[in-house]
Amino acid sequence: MKFLMKPPFTRLLLTQRLRATRAIISLLIAVLLSSCVGMPISSMWKLQSFDPLAANPSTVRLAVITDKIVSLQDKSMTLSLGFYSEFPEHNFSSTFHATLQKNATVDELKKFKQTNQHITLFYLSDDAAYQMRIAQRRLREIKDQQIEGNSGLNVGINTGCFNAPKPDTLSASIFARFSEEQGYIKLGSGIDLLAEAQKSGENFWVECSDSQAQT
Repeated sequence: MKFLMKPPFTRLLLTQRLRATRAIISLLIAVLLSSCVGMPISSMWKLQSFDPLAANPSTVRLAVITDKIVSLQDKSMTLSLGFYSEFPEHNFSSTFHATLQKNATVDELKKFKQTNQHITLFYLSDDAAYQMRIAQRRLREIKDQQIEGNSGLNVGINTGCFNAPKPDTLSASIFARFSEEQGYIKLGSGIDLLAEAQKSGENFWVECSDSQAQT
């Protein structure tokens, strides 16, 4: 069964096949970007054991390493969970806006950061975590009914600005932590945010106002 949903801007998709009484990974990770995105072998091994139904929404963390001129605000990143099949009555997609985690740092990510880059962290608020649990419960019910289809987990960067005259490129790497035991997984690197925005036909990136600029 093909996944035909049009991908949003700068979004990575993890899909699983729900068949019979257990989830079978049919597509480890589909990178919904036409640019070259790097994923290390270690991340692939971690994703093989990843189950979106087992993830604890309260411990989910998202991280972006970008040029220092890039400023991401509250709700700049999203996490989506959904199910897609040939049975429309069972299809759904729930999106959760991540909250900016101010004045936070992660030592395990520092080795990926260059001198001209910084790390921006996000987490799911109590309300967003609650909504994700509802989506997980809905997926479990679909699984118990043995309905065949694809479950998808999306991580996306949707908005942002830059603190300088418009550059030619805005490079980014995206990480996610779905459990405290596994730590952060690199989902993609070498992502040109401006190029992806241009391909989408929408102007997501603008020069920061004084209130948007990060210090």
